[in-house]
Amino acid sequence: MEKIKGLKKVVLIVSVVSVVLLIGLSASIGQEKELKFFHGKIIRIIVCTTPGGGFDTYARFTAPHLQRHLPGSRVVVENVPGAGHLIGTNKVYESPPDGLTLGIINRGMIFNQLIGTKGIRFDLGKFNWLANLAAEPRFFVVGKKSKFQTLEQITKGGPEIKIGCTGAGTVAYNDTVMLKEIMDWPVRVVSGYGGSSDSQLATIKGEVDAMVGIYDTLRISMESGDIKPLLQMGGRKIPGMESVRLLREIIPPGNEDLMNLLEIQYSVSRLLAAPPGLPVARRDLLREIYKKMVEDKEFINAAKKINLNIEFTSGEELESMMRGALKQPPKVIDLLKRVIVIGG
Repeated sequence: MEKIKGLKKVVLIVSVVSVVLLIGLSASIGQEKELKFFHGKIIRIIVCTTPGGGFDTYARFTAPHLQRHLPGSRVVVENVPGAGHLIGTNKVYESPPDGLTLGIINRGMIFNQLIGTKGIRFDLGKFNWLANLAAEPRFFVVGKKSKFQTLEQITKGGPEIKIGCTGAGTVAYNDTVMLKEIMDWPVRVVSGYGGSSDSQLATIKGEVDAMVGIYDTLRISMESGDIKPLLQMGGRKIPGMESVRLLREIIPPGNEDLMNLLEIQYSVSRLLAAPPGLPVARRDLLREIYKKMVEDKEFINAAKKINLNIEFTSGEELESMMRGALKQPPKVIDLLKRVIVIGG
């Protein structure tokens, strides 16, 4: 009897192992089939801006590495600028869902969709999200000449704080206005600076008290002491900056939904997507390819050589983040419509 029971266990184990091996073999065969699809094909990465900017840089840098991981393919970059990224994003969305047209999408399209910007023909919730390659953690900083050197000195009903930023419709402008709304601070927005470097110089010289900017842009001035970080506006603290509080830690109650939305905005900035309707197996292959690509030593070393910061988010995680970003209560959407300006 014991021998029979033992034999049954062996048979069961063998059966389970066989099923696992068959599933693995089937997946491998399916992946091989999808890889063969790309052989001899041209893959376009659509950049929704003119050549030379950050989106273009990431697309052109990754193109040969993607091509290397899809043997026999040819990866090209196509610039489709206009209407503040809308024209290019529409083109990606409306392209054939075969995996031969990909797009690098501006995270600002989340705001565009939520407030119903005219000209949108896409639904971010229906894109096939493949990967995110970078993040843009942002800081609220004050100049060393400013009378505001702590958060406690900035209070509702207190002295006015001047925050400098670029023109209406830019990320810096929207960040500044959103910070004012969330915290209900006595802020005077001083907009129209030509770029983040101009805003930073104005903050250092004392023309304005403060600004919101990208960590990589502000880091040198922080280290020199010309500007002082008071808040981190991302979802997690940057290593070495643990003493600087997160915006989430001090927001007044009732702003949690808006804070979640902003944290997603700061966590991703180079989003790669394929059109709706892409076969699941092909989508999964492209997700895996991007993951392998950013872990590849040749890719890592090449990025370091040109000082290109890579912060990878998987397609699965990005898809989940996007679902969360698009589910906003009416009060948040009403606020966005009231304060957000979409640039052209």
